[in-house]
Amino acid sequence: MVPITVSLPQKLEDLAPSWTSRVLSFTPTSGWPAFNPSIWWNGNDITVCIRSANYRLGHRSLPSEMLPSPGDLSPPHETDFRTLNYIGSLSEGLEWRQTPTPVVLPDGVGDPAWRDRIEDCRLLMIDGALGAVASIYDRPQNKAFMCFMRIGGDGKILGILPLVSPMDWAWEKNWMPVVRGRTLHLIYSCRPSIVISLDFTKNTMSTWQAGSGPEDLQGWSGSSQGCDIDGSALCVVHRKERVDDRLRYSHRFVMFDRDLRICAMSKPFIFQQDGVEFCAGMTRVRDRLFLSYGVADTVAMIGTMSVDEALASLTPHTPA
Repeated sequence: MVPITVSLPQKLEDLAPSWTSRVLSFTPTSGWPAFNPSIWWNGNDITVCIRSANYRLGHRSLPSEMLPSPGDLSPPHETDFRTLNYIGSLSEGLEWRQTPTPVVLPDGVGDPAWRDRIEDCRLLMIDGALGAVASIYDRPQNKAFMCFMRIGGDGKILGILPLVSPMDWAWEKNWMPVVRGRTLHLIYSCRPSIVISLDFTKNTMSTWQAGSGPEDLQGWSGSSQGCDIDGSALCVVHRKERVDDRLRYSHRFVMFDRDLRICAMSKPFIFQQDGVEFCAGMTRVRDRLFLSYGVADTVAMIGTMSVDEALASLTPHTPA
């Protein structure tokens, strides 16, 4: 593939002047880098789940260094990617109220091999309880599948529900959760707009198409959860492309209406640098949006901006 040069998207601070961000200072006990945090406002504080993984990126934005594992993990294979997650809470002023502690997979819950394979959690609350949607990397079978987890207040995983790929693909990541009552919708793709719905009242799962999706979102996929905006869902989506022999991640806001059809979207933006950035969390606290993201799979960041500026950045789209 011949690298191409594409003009750099604007920074989020140019799109939203109120945007400010800071590093989430946290050193995992794994000794690995902390990145790709997800967040959720629970009415009192901001719950945070931070990923750590045993590699560092190098040339061409690819993993180039595998890091040693903690002593309580079985020895990894030489190129075995591993993830450990940590959960804590922040005040609205972004000060730690509870320093992150490990997310624990107890005996008898799921497969023990999943302990260090749960990647890029998206936090949510349903039925008043904390949960997450995540991808589980299955090294022996060389595949990744999505799951829904319920998480206790002590960080223990109470249950894991593996989710079947609607396309029967062996590698699934980045489904966007939108909670509506006791139904969890998972936006699988933007073009076409495919949705997987888990109805916990009826204990059913269905897959359906909400619309064709705008042409401009071809190649864009999920990033954050959905934030409720007067019955619609505001999400952040992302696109990964190779530009000048390196990876570039771009993001944009997308609004889904009450029927989960795409009805508006912003121009693409980057957070702070041309390279690997990934937004795994967005939550609303009154008139503010908080966004959490990783930089170069090495740094965990969080920022805030006004809801009004996010809405002002959107260009309407007629659902089809």
